[in-house]
Amino acid sequence: MNKLWLILFMVSSILGFTACSDENDSPQTPLTDVVMNSMASIGDIFTINGSGFDKTSTQIYFRNENEEEIHVKDLEFTTTGIQFKVPTELTPGKYTIILKQNGTWPLGEITLLAMSNPIKNLVYPTELHMGQNMTIQGEGFNSTAKVYLEDIDGKRSEALEIISTENGLTCHVPSNLKSQAFYTIVLTQDGGEWKSEIKAVALLIKRLNSIMIPVAGYWEYTAWSEEEPWGPTDSIWIAPKQNISKLIYDTQGRLTKIIEYTEEEGEIVGEKATTTTFEYNTVNQIKVVVHNSIEYSSITFEVKNNQVETCTVLDVWDESYVYEWTYNEGYLTQITEAGTQEPIWEATYSDYNLKDIMTYGSNIPFEYGTQYAYGVNVPLLLTDDTFIKYAGFLGLTGRNSKNIPEKYYLTGSEEGIHIEGSTDNDGYLTNLSLSTENEARIFTYEVVQ
Repeated sequence: MNKLWLILFMVSSILGFTACSDENDSPQTPLTDVVMNSMASIGDIFTINGSGFDKTSTQIYFRNENEEEIHVKDLEFTTTGIQFKVPTELTPGKYTIILKQNGTWPLGEITLLAMSNPIKNLVYPTELHMGQNMTIQGEGFNSTAKVYLEDIDGKRSEALEIISTENGLTCHVPSNLKSQAFYTIVLTQDGGEWKSEIKAVALLIKRLNSIMIPVAGYWEYTAWSEEEPWGPTDSIWIAPKQNISKLIYDTQGRLTKIIEYTEEEGEIVGEKATTTTFEYNTVNQIKVVVHNSIEYSSITFEVKNNQVETCTVLDVWDESYVYEWTYNEGYLTQITEAGTQEPIWEATYSDYNLKDIMTYGSNIPFEYGTQYAYGVNVPLLLTDDTFIKYAGFLGLTGRNSKNIPEKYYLTGSEEGIHIEGSTDNDGYLTNLSLSTENEARIFTYEVVQ
């Protein structure tokens, strides 16, 4: 029995010594009474209340679920604890807040939410015209706003030159970007950072110079014999020709004329050339005077954020109509006669392409592949609505469809019309052919200096 008590005494002594040693040798948590929220937004000012923070050694980190740590800069010590800004390079998700002070201590878990965006109605452009200005649409930009371009490798450019923050943020696109390369547009303001969901393509800026529609030659039969109806007939050869629309610009790069004529063997034939003129009345008003039209005498566009806001149409009978234009995320979706609830034109979009047009009771659906092209908004060109066409020539119809349609259906058509297109080395549409026509549309461009 004495031996048993001796053994028990020795075991208890060892355990007691070990416990005391562990307690005395381990570092002690430096903080007491720690209180903090379990949720915050990126970019917010976050507070950790508690006693024991050391101004000379306290460091705070956010540790993600992959055990990666992001250091917090610029701690502010208060009488009740510390404050800091949640780093903007973090992404939404779950983190552990780590204190490093006389050891490493987890202070608790936190869920980070996406940063609140002070800019309303934010829309990024999808094309970067090298050497030209671009506008990021939105409201709420201020003097702290900066814009960067980030390539596919994550390399970020220097901050772009800001031209204006009125009616959206306008900045200058560098001329040394890689042609047809894709870039993410990065916007920062007041410590926040936002990136475009769709990468923008860098383009050598070209403007449309002409549209030519070749018409193949053919034999035209002029007479036949009543005695021999199936016999020889008289006929004449109709030579090939080209229907041409030529676009003319002034020294400021503004479209001033569209001249339409028919050319045969290098000579203008048929009726005298038709001219449409563009008059720039004010900064935000463009008047289109249509000569020899059977529909309109003039169309006056009121422009805001490089988009038609309203247009006033004067027909050939001197009747005037006002139409309101509506956009969604930069895409033209509806045109409605002022004072009515009935749209005369509306469109739906999917995957950044115009998928369906309803106009004057007709439905025109489009199907798309993966081919893309620049320079011409193909769906709007094919529907040939007169004042939409002129607004398109002026570049005032909002964002273009991402891809070239492969097929579209006119009202009553079941088979549909197949479309094929080709581009030049800079990605601009040069040829467009339709399965129902013995013709193509050929586009030429000139580089904007």
